[in-house]
Amino acid sequence: MINSASFVANVIRIASGSFFGQLIFIASSPLITRIYNPEVFGIFAIYNAIVRLISSVSPLRYEMAIIITKKKIDAKNLLFISISFVFISVLVFFQVINLISYLTIPSNLTNIITKYPAFICMGILFSGLLIVLVSWETRSSHFTNIGIFRALRPFFTSITQIAYGLFVKASIYGLFIGDILGSFFGFIFLSSAILKRAGSNFFQDISKSKSLELLGRYKNFPIYSTWSVFVNSLLIQLPVIILIHYFSASIAGYYALANRLLQTPMIVFNYSVGQVFLKDSTDTRVSGDIHLLVTKTLSRLIMIAIFPIIILALIGQDIFQLLFGSEWREAGLYVQVLSLWCFSAFILSPLSHLINVYEKQNTGLLINIIRLVVRIGILIITAHLTNNPLITLILFSVSGFVTNMAFLLWLLKLSRASILKCLISFTKYGAIAAAFSVPLILPIWFFNISSHLKIIISVTLIIGYYLYILSIDSGLRVLLKKTLTTSN
Repeated sequence: MINSASFVANVIRIASGSFFGQLIFIASSPLITRIYNPEVFGIFAIYNAIVRLISSVSPLRYEMAIIITKKKIDAKNLLFISISFVFISVLVFFQVINLISYLTIPSNLTNIITKYPAFICMGILFSGLLIVLVSWETRSSHFTNIGIFRALRPFFTSITQIAYGLFVKASIYGLFIGDILGSFFGFIFLSSAILKRAGSNFFQDISKSKSLELLGRYKNFPIYSTWSVFVNSLLIQLPVIILIHYFSASIAGYYALANRLLQTPMIVFNYSVGQVFLKDSTDTRVSGDIHLLVTKTLSRLIMIAIFPIIILALIGQDIFQLLFGSEWREAGLYVQVLSLWCFSAFILSPLSHLINVYEKQNTGLLINIIRLVVRIGILIITAHLTNNPLITLILFSVSGFVTNMAFLLWLLKLSRASILKCLISFTKYGAIAAAFSVPLILPIWFFNISSHLKIIISVTLIIGYYLYILSIDSGLRVLLKKTLTTSN
């Protein structure tokens, strides 16, 4: 569990790769945003939304069965099933693009889809395959490989996008090619590592009869979990599509960059916790200790996230203006209003795997549909009535926070975790974070300090916050010491 050295060591193995990958992304973003303008980012955001949306469900969620099945022979057949469905999904979507092109439906979205079908399909293919391979490595507990992959992918993506923009042309093709090449090199690394370990006998256990049997045994994954994930992906990807419909490609570009930066901590740390939490929660459910795992995990997530989120809410515009240039200052404002939603998403994401652990895919689907209807409904209605992107995103963020917290409450009840202990953790770390925010809030209100000074103060306070947390949490100090020993 999260208070064991092995759990945190596995998280570090994944998170370290994610950290270096995202460090490259953060370091390259100021240059990329000066090469490509917000309108180009807006078009790329539509491509990215479609690729992530379709690829997330392309294996029909059979990749989750790879992790939880007991027998290795079953896992191999499920790997074959998952990869097969990825290829089938790409072929089906390509035909959908042809149909849209034939019908000539006029809109910004359909124009982008029909103009770049090859790039979109290649992006879906490699992203879908990577989802499957990561599930296999998670089952095998090869978390180091997952960490390396999560460093390689953004590295090749960023390098390609910068090189294309500087030496060829600052067009949308540079962003497309960079994304696809990053996924391709990640696929080569993971597939090579798996085949090297398995040897030539890997495919011998795959059979038609066994695959058909497993298709039936895990039918709840495509029937319920696929739709649940699709709905959840719509929650993430639909906003940029709606924004480009009601406003402009530039507004969509601002939102895309803001959302991308907000997703960075989830990519670096949150995803890593989720992968290890899924594995450990499957094991601890048998022993009956899963409620302890859930409570500890949520407490640590609150501790990690709450203060940096407050900082972003206070100085988002200053950070974006300094890092990406004055042209992107509005994106920083979007970060500030979306920070409330981001905090709730950060603490919810790893625990959402409980749906698969308890095989509550049907209930999870219903909950995600309700979340989708509420959030997207508010986004569309507000955009239509106000024609103001800022007001639209404020209400969208609030609705996201409320629906996420309601979902979290249901997960806590499902796992029989202590809601009172979780509230105590939230109150405790919220009070500490609020106290550490005062030295930043007062100069902003009374002295109108510069952006550079705001960022210097913020970095100092963040370091101080985490050092203070370590000083009052002896269990965390022991855990980190054991973790470093385990990692070595």
